[in-house]
Amino acid sequence: MIETERLVLRNWQVDDAEALFLLASDPLVGPACGWQPRGSVEESRELIASGPLSGAESYAICLKATGEVIGSISLKAPCEHFDVADEKELEVGYWLGSAYWGRGYASEALGAMVSRAFDDLGCPALWCGFFEGNDRSKHCMEKRGFTYVRSFPGFERPLLGDTALAYFYRLDAADYRAGGARLAK
Repeated sequence: MIETERLVLRNWQVDDAEALFLLASDPLVGPACGWQPRGSVEESRELIASGPLSGAESYAICLKATGEVIGSISLKAPCEHFDVADEKELEVGYWLGSAYWGRGYASEALGAMVSRAFDDLGCPALWCGFFEGNDRSKHCMEKRGFTYVRSFPGFERPLLGDTALAYFYRLDAADYRAGGARLAK
C-alpha cells in the first residue's frame, strides 16, 4: 500500500469489480488508453483475479478520505516500442474515471509510482506513453519530469482494432534524483 496526501494506492481486490466496471465502462476512459469500455462486472472481476490488474505492481487508486476507487496505476515491463536500454527499466500506466479528471489525482498517483519505481525498486529509467489527443496525460507526465523521446505513428491497439499515433516519454533515475519529478507536488 502506498499513501499520498489525498490517495491510497493498494492492490486490486476482487470486491472492486463493480467499482472498476462503473469507471471503466465510461466511453471517455478506455479508448483514450487503448481499450474498449468494459462490458460487465464479471469481465472486471476477471481482470482483477487473473488479468492485467492482478500483478504485484498494479494498484487501485483510492481516495484516502473515503476508500472509493477512482482509477488504476501500474508498473510493468515496457512494450517493445519504447526501445529500452536496460531490462530493469519499467513502464508506468494509469487512468482515472472521468468524474475525477482535473483535480490533480493522476499527477499525485504518478508521483507516488515514480517514487516507488526509483526509490524502492531501483529502476534506472521509467517510461510512459499516451495516444494523440490525450493532452491530460501529456500534461501529467511533463509535470512529473518525463520528457519526450519519440512518437510512433501506426501504434497497433488490438483491443480497439485500430492504430493511433503514440508518444513516448521517459524519466531517468538521475533526473528524478536531481529533483525533476518532485518539482510539482
